[in-house]
Amino acid sequence: MVTNKNEAIHLMSILHRYLTEKDALKLLKDMEFEVAEHTDNESLRDSIRMVLEFAEPSKPTWDNLYMCNCEEGWNNCVCDGNGGKRDKD
Repeated sequence: MVTNKNEAIHLMSILHRYLTEKDALKLLKDMEFEVAEHTDNESLRDSIRMVLEFAEPSKPTWDNLYMCNCEEGWNNCVCDGNGGKRDKD
């Protein structure tokens, strides 16, 4: 059975107890390259890739994009897309 989202997040939290985000990402990329790409165990492969997905820097997807509705303009946007404010990155 493949790891679910909560389990993958839990695994990442354990990794972050002992490793920096950068080192955890390197470890998971090595596991993906050395284990996941060569195993016949689909559950292991998919689980490694799911945890790696949570470790990689966030990439824009339709789920985490929102429309700017503030008066600051896109480059200076501070809205959350729902009329609230967010911290500017």
